[in-house]
Order: sequence, then structure tokens, then C-alpha cells
Amino acid sequence: MNTVAAQVLQGLGVEPVRKLAAAMGLTTPLGADLSLALGTSEVKPVDLAVGYAALANGGRRVEPQFILKLGGQAMRRPEPQAREWAMGILRELFG
Repeated sequence: MNTVAAQVLQGLGVEPVRKLAAAMGLTTPLGADLSLALGTSEVKPVDLAVGYAALANGGRRVEPQFILKLGGQAMRRPEPQAREWAMGILRELFG
């Protein structure tokens, strides 16, 4: 139950949990109240991966490594493209 998570956080204290998260590699700012136990703070996907990797590594932080080349060939990063429907909405709102 969510109440149990909030009770555990209350017993440990919010600040020590935030410090532990930072020590494990989370760079996303976390909330400073008991709602943190309910998942109210957004966390970047890379921070989640780093946090889970630290758990798998005995609690020690793991620096993320990004694959930039595969088989000697550079990975292509797709250019962000706005979808036409999104642009239509923006034009309607701000145009």
C-alpha cells in the first residue's frame, strides 16, 4: 500500500533519501516532502537507469555509457521533427 511507503519515508526522513538518490546518480531534482514516496517527482529515464544500475552494483554508482558507434560505424541521431498536428495546434493557440 502507498501508506506503507510514506511511513517508511517518514521514518527515514526525506532529506537522507534525497541524498542517497543523488549519491546513486540521480540528477533530477526530487520533491522535499512525503509525496516523494508516492512517485510524485519526475525522473529522467537515464537517471532511472543509473539508479537501477547502482542497485545491481551493490549500491555503488555506475556512470552511464552511451553507445555512439556500432561496428565502427557512428550511430545516427534522428533530427527531432515536429508533427504536423502539433504544429497546427501551436499555430491555432499562438497564431
